[in-house]
Amino acid sequence: MALPAGVTASVSVIEGPDKGLVKKLEKARVILGRQGADVSLSDPEVSRHHCMLEVKESYVNLKDMDSTNGTFFEDERVRAAMLQDGGEFRVGNSIIRIGLERRQ
Repeated sequence: MALPAGVTASVSVIEGPDKGLVKKLEKARVILGRQGADVSLSDPEVSRHHCMLEVKESYVNLKDMDSTNGTFFEDERVRAAMLQDGGEFRVGNSIIRIGLERRQ
């Protein structure tokens, strides 16, 4: 599934073992997890398929995929959340920031 027209999205790891990692999202739906996921983290507290990010036109939909340790948004364990540009969430010991840009 392609990204919405004119939208670029990325994830940046701002805390955790992969701190400094920035990954541009190439498709509208990506799995974040350990080895083998679209965005792979070396955080041992992250499940293999931890959560899914779905890029929409003006936000990113975050969905937990029944991960062992949960997905946290604003310090609460969530099954799903809507993230704007600059939105942050936590999986394991990693804090991830969403980058979302829309060209006019």
